[in-house]
Amino acid sequence: MAMQARQSAHSTDTAALALAVLAAAALRLYALDFGLPSLLHPDEFSFVYFPLNFYSLDFNPHFFTYPTLHYYVLALVYSIVFALQAICGAGLPLEQFIALHYFYDQHILVYWARLLSACYGIGTILWGAAIAGQLYGRSARWQAAALGAVGTVLARQSALAGVDAAMLFWFAAVIWAAVRLLERDSLRSYLLAAALLGTAAACKYPGALAASAILAAHLLAQRPFFDRRHHVVEHPRDRYHPVTGDIVFR
Repeated sequence: MAMQARQSAHSTDTAALALAVLAAAALRLYALDFGLPSLLHPDEFSFVYFPLNFYSLDFNPHFFTYPTLHYYVLALVYSIVFALQAICGAGLPLEQFIALHYFYDQHILVYWARLLSACYGIGTILWGAAIAGQLYGRSARWQAAALGAVGTVLARQSALAGVDAAMLFWFAAVIWAAVRLLERDSLRSYLLAAALLGTAAACKYPGALAASAILAAHLLAQRPFFDRRHHVVEHPRDRYHPVTGDIVFR
């Protein structure tokens, strides 16, 4: 009976989580075309023009108000749009495709950029659920997802062709990795957290602030911040220190 009750509770939690994620998706996808063909947000201009500039094979955006990772991702998305149009027989030559969307009709690419932001926004809800599950147990996942799904700022920024949704997605991933460090002190776990941190900062500079979560997890786990022991000994527990990179023993 107890096992059946646990299975039933797990099924209920999973169904509630799925409903919360579906609600988040609906709130982020239903109005992606708002304001189009006009461009309502000033940031959306740069996320059309600068990715298109990469087709000149100059991969330097010459614009660093934001880091460049999101521009490269959008250039890939726009390449997919170009390929899909070509496959469907409704495409233009590449030069005409660039000229059309650069000088005249930006709204199609804005829609795709907004769709990418919406996908990041939905992913952030999943990260929030994963973090809540790590900290408070399985039943907390759907509650975190539900709160995130209806969050006004989260939903609003997920419908814009900007970097905020992308940065927040990777920022939340860093928080997840930091919480994971409380129980795992392997070099691989630290490298994963560092890679996610770099990706967050490469989307938007404030993403670097997620480093504080990694530092907090390291200190809360009561691991030494520095270790000056440089002895190389043959012991099964010898390993590289995750921060200093020195070979240490425990």
